[in-house]
Amino acid sequence: MHSTIIGLLEYCKTNKDVPFLKEMTENYEGLSERNIKELNYFSKMKLKGIQDLAKTLEDAETEEIESSISGLWFEFRSEWIRHNAVNNYNMVMKGDADPLSVVQSAVLSHLIGGIETWIPEDKLKKMMEIMVSVQYDT
Repeated sequence: MHSTIIGLLEYCKTNKDVPFLKEMTENYEGLSERNIKELNYFSKMKLKGIQDLAKTLEDAETEEIESSISGLWFEFRSEWIRHNAVNNYNMVMKGDADPLSVVQSAVLSHLIGGIETWIPEDKLKKMMEIMVSVQYDT
């Protein structure tokens, strides 16, 4: 099994109980018990998506693994951008942002950081440039 797949599976196993979520929600005002349950489900589903991808690619070639991880990064990064756009708009127009959306954005940011450890630095730089170019039409 490819070392990247082993790493992704270990990352999912280490985070399966979503330990980072407690830290994010502990002192965040405005989150209801229901919101925290939603965030727990949201986080676990994102981790399950990573795990399912890794299991599917157990016997894949390096190029296919790298391509799939890049696709996952683009997916999470796009969702993160959407949450931040909504949060920023609400801050400007209403004076506050939905706490659920803010923490979902933070969860995605955390997962993106984890995924980035398996993307070569030069490739990640290009991917970030693509996202900025598309987002800001440069």
